[in-house]
Amino acid sequence: MLRVTKTFVKRNVEFEPTYEEFPSLESDSLLDYSCMQRLGAKLGFVSGLINQGKVEAFEKMLWRVCKGYTIVSYAELDESLEDPETGEVIKWYVFLISFWGEQIGHKVKKICDCYHCHVYPYPNTAEERREIQEGLNTRIQDLYTVLHKTEDYLRQVLCKAAESVYSRVIQVKKMKAIYHMLNMCSFDVTNKCLIAEVWCPEADLQDLRRALEEGSRESGATIPSFMNIIPTKETPPTRIRTNKFTEGFQNIVDAYGVGSYREVNPALFTIITFPFLFAVMFGDFGHGFVMFLFALLLVLNENHPRLNQSQEIMRMFFNGRYILLLMG
Repeated sequence: MLRVTKTFVKRNVEFEPTYEEFPSLESDSLLDYSCMQRLGAKLGFVSGLINQGKVEAFEKMLWRVCKGYTIVSYAELDESLEDPETGEVIKWYVFLISFWGEQIGHKVKKICDCYHCHVYPYPNTAEERREIQEGLNTRIQDLYTVLHKTEDYLRQVLCKAAESVYSRVIQVKKMKAIYHMLNMCSFDVTNKCLIAEVWCPEADLQDLRRALEEGSRESGATIPSFMNIIPTKETPPTRIRTNKFTEGFQNIVDAYGVGSYREVNPALFTIITFPFLFAVMFGDFGHGFVMFLFALLLVLNENHPRLNQSQEIMRMFFNGRYILLLMG
């Protein structure tokens, strides 16, 4: 605003002290009291920024209310600025209003408030304007320096964090899993230890006992964890071991219903019958070849991290990649 308004006010420094007050008019007897009071009034300035769409209405309102006792100068800014209230980037106009008298000044300021102008103090002398502009330039340079240093520091922090983000994600998942399991435990009567009742396959009992001993030793617990086998007549849950090849076929069988304890698992036969029946119903060489290539591509790139974190439909295809391969 100060830089643009330099073109509005072109006066020499030696005449600037005469802006504010006119010389004494006591020797002029032809002027009446009202004229002397008006000419003896101070010349004031109001400057600021106004939205581009409000310039015409703003100028008309000033002319009507102030009855021509104001001089308005405009200039459009070359660059668009952001509105500090709304955050919208719009075009602005710089204006400088010269007026006579305090009453006119109050009216001008009220009109500026009505049109949501951003009014800034405007010094009367060129020396003050130059000092303020130099001070503002210094502050702007300091702010730019602070911002650049802050961005560099944040970039360094983020680069260091990015190096360990994968391990931190694994740590968070482990901690959430531990808390989830601990919430399923119950306190004993002394409220000094946790009791967990679990079903465990007989083949994994030694591994479970070994894991408890190792966990107690590494955590430095004074009281070691121990395991007791509780006899029960309840029907155990069905535990079917799967791998990445049989998991998809097992999900198809489980969609119809989970088998009872020690019941024959039909997923073994489904590995053969399901792709064969599909091929019988949909015996098209072209479609089958495209499906086979698509599934083969998924199988060859199954260790790619983006496939495990893909969208729901793609993750569904990825989980059934071996089914699609045999079907193709």
